[in-house]
Amino acid sequence: MMGPMRRATAPIDQSRMSRARSNRSALRPHPATRARSAAVAATLIAALACSPAPEPGAAELDTATIEPAAAPPPARDDTEPSERVALTLDIALEENVLLVRGETDLPDGTLLAYDVHHETFLPVADTTLSRQGLVPVDAGRYATEADVTGWPAGTVVVDVVFRVDLADGTQPDEVRNRFGEDGARLGGDNVTRRAGQRQVAVRAEAYR
Repeated sequence: MMGPMRRATAPIDQSRMSRARSNRSALRPHPATRARSAAVAATLIAALACSPAPEPGAAELDTATIEPAAAPPPARDDTEPSERVALTLDIALEENVLLVRGETDLPDGTLLAYDVHHETFLPVADTTLSRQGLVPVDAGRYATEADVTGWPAGTVVVDVVFRVDLADGTQPDEVRNRFGEDGARLGGDNVTRRAGQRQVAVRAEAYR
């Protein structure tokens, strides 16, 4: 008669079981790590819940098609030196009279300052060898004369100047408005500056 059957069992490898338990412990997250993960998840859920929902039909902004707006044109500077003036000068000596005349595109009534002096006028500044005055523009021309009786032989120098601000007279309002304070809008190759003013000056010389 056969005895009771016994199930054969293999001997348990204790070292292998220890390694398996160690691996399962390493894969299980630490309680502190689980708490941090839960806090982060809760924060993200709360932020998404507070975000406003897009309005129906709202168009999405296509940043690829946005172009920068063109810069506005610079403002015009009212003092820009753009006003040009034509001014000529001719002189002629007839015995003891010096004729001074010329043409210009300045408006009628504009005052031109003229200065006639002998070459020996300076540095002594002998007033008997100098003549000054104002002459108006009329129909695009001006003309005056100076008496040089008694002047010695030599060169006579004549200057004719257009200035907005005059020491001995006042330009018409039309002239002041067109050319600006101190001639600020006067421009061109014939413009010079003297005593803080822009001016147009021409010079001629004659020998007597």
